[in-house]
Amino acid sequence: MVHAQVINPYKDSVMAFDGYTVINNTTQLELGREVSISEILVDINFWDLMDNSNVSVGPITMTYHKTVDFWTVDVADVIGRLADGLADMHKYVGRVMEASPAPNSMRAFKILEFSIYHDDLENTLFSLPYEIVIGIGIAKFQWYDNLIDKNVLYIADAYEGGVGTTYATHPSRVTHRGPITKNLS
Repeated sequence: MVHAQVINPYKDSVMAFDGYTVINNTTQLELGREVSISEILVDINFWDLMDNSNVSVGPITMTYHKTVDFWTVDVADVIGRLADGLADMHKYVGRVMEASPAPNSMRAFKILEFSIYHDDLENTLFSLPYEIVIGIGIAKFQWYDNLIDKNVLYIADAYEGGVGTTYATHPSRVTHRGPITKNLS
């Protein structure tokens, strides 16, 4: 099994492909390095390994970067052009082929396994003020929009020990948290 590369659409700006995989199907020369081409319009087909479905996007501009011998496509172009998008926490494989008409005769190549991870909630939580509130028989993480109004945005149980059944009795004893829920009140 291959360890999947993780793509985070909020942080990653490009998907990169090694220059040696982008070749002319007739001459077997590398496009970009051996044949001076800096852009190719491509179509990309993705296969979702978790729900056994496919999704395609294209044409997208794939750009060659001579100094590092890599081709890139913008993640925003890939994700933004998909009607359903790529599902969070799903694994994908793919195939890149030159869009029709194919003036460069680019041989299609594979995209190895990768997964999509939108960590926007975690990033949001890291930027918010929080406190651990301990009451009789209960302990909660509470994230606020600010500490003045104390408007609770998110809540999670605060536990001690390793099993997730014992509420923390003091903030210093918190070892992990339960699932995070949006405060609806």
